[in-house]
Amino acid sequence: MVEHYKSSLSIDKQVQYWDEEVQRKMVIKSEDYDATDQENFDMIISSLEHFDFAIIDSWQKLEEMNRKISVDGTLRKQFDGKLFFIIFQVTADGKQRGGNKPGHDADIIFEGIKGDGKPENNYFIARKNRYNKNMDLRYSPYYQSLLRETNEVVF
Repeated sequence: MVEHYKSSLSIDKQVQYWDEEVQRKMVIKSEDYDATDQENFDMIISSLEHFDFAIIDSWQKLEEMNRKISVDGTLRKQFDGKLFFIIFQVTADGKQRGGNKPGHDADIIFEGIKGDGKPENNYFIARKNRYNKNMDLRYSPYYQSLLRETNEVVF
């Protein structure tokens, strides 16, 4: 389930994970349901110039707004030096929804691994990392830290 950024769940997570200074500096954009897909896309893309990094919750949603979007052409080349965190959905059989081209252009791909149903056993692992040879590192959102193989917190 996706929550609207003004929902109590979203606001609770903002308070939990970001201190007051970060919350003051943060801007959350959401589509305008009265605007066309192209107007929403243009609003999102034009707002990117004002930030050092962006978190895009759904690549597929952006593709629905504008089929010509690409990680390389639209984001990397147009916004050189910006950092993008992009969430891609996967199909039931584990393939990237919408094809793997955006993942090919990305510098680092993290995969979320669902543990045994306990949040403390969920983690992220780098499946592709152009900048670091250590692919064995795992990050736990529960512990908010890197983990060793035994789920021991590194720091």
